[in-house]
Amino acid sequence: MAAVDLSSIGIAPESSYGSVDSTTGIPDNSGLSFSALDFDRANAAGLYGNLDEPAAPAIEARTAFGEAVSEPVTMWQSGAPVQRLSGTFEVSGHIIGVGDGSVVADHGDLPLAMILRSMLGGQMPNAASDAITGVSSSTFTPTAATNYFEGMLVAVSINGRREIARVTEVDTGTPLITVAPAFSADPGSQTARLMTTFFPDEELPRWITGARGSESTSTATSFALRGDIGLGSDARRVEAFGCRAERLRIFGDESRVIGYESTIRTPYATDDGLTASLQQPIWGANARPNKAVYLGALATLSDDISGGSVGGTLARSTINLRNGWELVIEGTQSARDVNGETILGQSESEIVGVSIRFNCQADSTATFEQMRRLIERRMLTIGSGPDLAGCGIGIQLPAAHLIEYAQPTEVDSRFALSLSFAADQFGLDNRTTGYADNRVLAIGLAR
Repeated sequence: MAAVDLSSIGIAPESSYGSVDSTTGIPDNSGLSFSALDFDRANAAGLYGNLDEPAAPAIEARTAFGEAVSEPVTMWQSGAPVQRLSGTFEVSGHIIGVGDGSVVADHGDLPLAMILRSMLGGQMPNAASDAITGVSSSTFTPTAATNYFEGMLVAVSINGRREIARVTEVDTGTPLITVAPAFSADPGSQTARLMTTFFPDEELPRWITGARGSESTSTATSFALRGDIGLGSDARRVEAFGCRAERLRIFGDESRVIGYESTIRTPYATDDGLTASLQQPIWGANARPNKAVYLGALATLSDDISGGSVGGTLARSTINLRNGWELVIEGTQSARDVNGETILGQSESEIVGVSIRFNCQADSTATFEQMRRLIERRMLTIGSGPDLAGCGIGIQLPAAHLIEYAQPTEVDSRFALSLSFAADQFGLDNRTTGYADNRVLAIGLAR
């Protein structure tokens, strides 16, 4: 059957994987607080289409040829069978931040952040912004150095455009913050936007909060979904637990906003038999925060970092993007700690085999040819506005290398290259005990 579209979606962070009741072994939604996910399109690629029903061969006496029809996997609770469904949801929408924090205080409660940290893990700085004074294009004096951490993304505004850089060193004594690549100019005195930074974790995705040196870490990064199918008396509701995103596509296109598409996998979903009721977007009567506007996006490549040092000023040059771009992160959800005492069949899950690709069309430059011939690694960074509190996104492949380089094709009466970059290991952050440092990817949402 074809997948059925969802009319509304609720999302809730889980305090433990799958929200399993220790007595029954079945997920319990009583402790979950759902917020409506603002989306453009979504389907339960599943319960009525793509959600794969685990099937067990029926065992019965037969006197005729042929096999018995498979039956859904069930378990018994209070004398009644409970059916287990598993599979994926498909969700797409536009990047929306927390804005001024009047509706959603921070990224701990932002639906999009829940999706990101379920796949990648992330660290939220202890403050949304900081008053800085530029020392050079790659260093500045902070007001509160303990609100920074190596590997995080920070945003400033230079000549009306938002620029993103990676914090590579935090000197709490001087104090001094060093970033790479260098901004296009000394940022001067202004308010820097500190970004909650998401990154591929080495083990279970972690959610880290708090000031430098006193961080709090949690591995409870899965979430539950509540999807409504249709409206009125015929509408149905499906609930899914232990959800993690296993594919994420972030893209900028001619619509001039930044969008996302995500494939979310659940080990257990159920049609609870309740009549669906439309879940209103989390913003309610309040104005939604600005979307991440692509019109002011700035894409840059740094100098070559293959020599293994970011000493001095690591300059950047602008990439003239054409017809948009996309960042594609794909992995596979894998069971961790198999547990036969729950209907999920596992105590945890993780995303393994992650691949990262950045694809774009851009004006031809000698830099791309040099990257291809010399197999260079460069920092690939995209920053998007608007330059307001809680708005915009930053993306960085700290050690990107070119894996596909197509010959120029004509786009809008000009020639452009089709390029594909892969993420490589980055080892140039100066702290070796941090969480976000030296990761192959960083995605930042402005606080």
